[in-house]
Amino acid sequence: MPVTQTFGQGKSNNDTTRCFSGKTSQIMGSRKKELLTDQENSQCKLCQENWLLHEDKCYWASKEKQNWNQSRQDCTAKDSQIVVIQEQEELDFIQSITDGAQLLWIGITTTSPAGEWIWIDGSPLNSTLLQVTGTVQANSCGMLKGNRVVSEACSAVTKWICETEALLV
Repeated sequence: MPVTQTFGQGKSNNDTTRCFSGKTSQIMGSRKKELLTDQENSQCKLCQENWLLHEDKCYWASKEKQNWNQSRQDCTAKDSQIVVIQEQEELDFIQSITDGAQLLWIGITTTSPAGEWIWIDGSPLNSTLLQVTGTVQANSCGMLKGNRVVSEACSAVTKWICETEALLV
């Protein structure tokens, strides 16, 4: 059975490095971390500085505000995407790092006159996971507030969250 050792900053769900192996040791240098293991099948998951690790993904929450398109472009410039939420556990994590009440752009929009919500990866919104509030119009964008998607004009400004796959080493 693998032993989990976690290194990084903050609480266990806010770590930047997580390793799974028989034995793992950490050597601290000047702000650098080197992880050594004695097991061939060890698996360390790493995030960039200022990103938070959860499961197999890294998350970054903005401190400034922009419109939805600028937010999406910022995530792309960071080699990531604006967040797509498919599971309750992921939603819970995002709420824990954003205090749950903050409005955040997420990667969901409506493009059809019928007002169907589609994630940027092409998947439909799971209305059991996230409820939609507000007037839904064609070309609306979604803000996360708690466990709800707030329908808003894409030109509105708010903070956003990006996600990317964790680096396996």
